[in-house]
Amino acid sequence: MTAEIHTIMIELDKPYEERLDQIRKSLQESEELQSYLDTEEEEDYRELVQAYEPDIYTLHQEIAKENPLQLLSFEYKVLHEEFEGLFIPKILGFSVLRGVLNENYKYHRPQKHFKKIVEYICHSANFEMLKTRIGQSLQIGLGLSSGIWVTNLINQFSNKKIKQYLQSKYLAKYRSKDIRQSEYLAYKLQFRNDNYQTSFFPQSKNELKVDYPSLYEFLIYRIKKNYPADSYEHLLLEFSGNADFMGTKEYVDIFFLFTQFIKRSENTDKPLKNALGKMGDMKNIPRDYYKFRLQCQEENLYFFQEQDERIFRLLDKKSNLYDFLFMAMEVHQKGYLHDDAINAVKEFYNTHPGSSIENECVRKLLLGYFREFLTNIDADEYEDYMEFSKIFPTYLEIFANEHFLLDLRELNVHYLRKLLKEYTDKRGKDYQDIKKFVMASWIDFGFFTKKKLAEFFKTRRKRKKAEA
Repeated sequence: MTAEIHTIMIELDKPYEERLDQIRKSLQESEELQSYLDTEEEEDYRELVQAYEPDIYTLHQEIAKENPLQLLSFEYKVLHEEFEGLFIPKILGFSVLRGVLNENYKYHRPQKHFKKIVEYICHSANFEMLKTRIGQSLQIGLGLSSGIWVTNLINQFSNKKIKQYLQSKYLAKYRSKDIRQSEYLAYKLQFRNDNYQTSFFPQSKNELKVDYPSLYEFLIYRIKKNYPADSYEHLLLEFSGNADFMGTKEYVDIFFLFTQFIKRSENTDKPLKNALGKMGDMKNIPRDYYKFRLQCQEENLYFFQEQDERIFRLLDKKSNLYDFLFMAMEVHQKGYLHDDAINAVKEFYNTHPGSSIENECVRKLLLGYFREFLTNIDADEYEDYMEFSKIFPTYLEIFANEHFLLDLRELNVHYLRKLLKEYTDKRGKDYQDIKKFVMASWIDFGFFTKKKLAEFFKTRRKRKKAEA
């Protein structure tokens, strides 16, 4: 392990280390290992894998959930010869998927962890057994890396057999972005039930630029999974108080993810309030904050009362975010059907240009609530839908925005398809009530023309089979 990598890792807690050592000792004393050493047959190695990899995996997943910043330290300890190469194929796969990709489906930065694992495998006494389990991971990892990086990796080995093996996994088809994208996404599905996310917390502005994509993805993943942040909350606080980072878009994203989406200890309010105060005079605030909100909603993270209340209680009334969040809290606390909430939305909205980023955030705020209702309502609750939809004209009139109309229309179409799948008897009362309501109200909403709406309720005739 190089000093460079060691300095950026968080050491494994003693209890985890002791449990991993116990697995290693049990493995070394096992009959399965003795059988494999006696025969060196692949079948005996598979029995060793089946006997001990599940225990390593269970411990790995526990650390991934509770202390994710210790994952690399754990994985490096598994790169010990006495583990006989067990779990290394899985770790290789994790290293392939941790790398952040750019728009061209190439790694944002060189993957040091991936490189260290490849080096370990190629020098391992169990290389012949391992290479039968890592082919696809190697192909994807090398395919997503730059050509120069791959060439340097391969050329460091003097063993011709190793070099030929690695070259055989560096496939020409990965020169195509479309191939890289499709095969990466298919490969990723194999790991959809695994938690392998980890990251680093930057200590300088240069590190912030480099580490931001990984840290952002890491936090988004854990927020969506509702995983605890206790083990790294102190690092998020240190990050939030770093005056050198303030003023950067990267800082804004990480700071507000922490402030609004992560369950925090009570003692975090004061330092976060101080940080917000320091940001108050910066020209990029609140614009970068509004960008952050829109970015979150693209990630399917929505702002409801819990999220906005966490920051609203920290704001001074003089803050340049106060007016927006006051309006948002009116919607959250009183409900978007309440006159006070409607008036607060209208008042804020009318003080900004219709196409402004502020107003885009207002529209997305309401769409978040409409999406929540329309995606969770069941088919047998269609009468509630009819009542609920009475609010649409109010917000359609306030916003007078084509994108909002189309987004709202899409949500309604999704629910209508659910209804038509449930109610198939065209002479039935339910079907007729739904059709009558949609044909009348959706035209008023501006969703579709009468002719287009009729298409939803038209009977599709089955084509007759051609006569032989």
